[in-house]
Amino acid sequence: MADVLESITYLIKVQQAVFINDRECYYDEIIAQCTDLDKAVNLANDINGKIERHTQAINNPYDDPLEQYS
Repeated sequence: MADVLESITYLIKVQQAVFINDRECYYDEIIAQCTDLDKAVNLANDINGKIERHTQAINNPYDDPLEQYS
């Protein structure tokens, strides 16, 4: 079985607050994304944000996508 290639992206998020029906609600807003961890850390520190690691499989251009349905 071949190893799956992965792409790693770091999402930099800050927490935002909004009022809905006089109630404070919080959500995370993605401010930036990058592939370099050092840059992600520096940016997160500058904006008092947090980092979320996002991993996604990279498609192999030599694989036949229809082959799995045969």
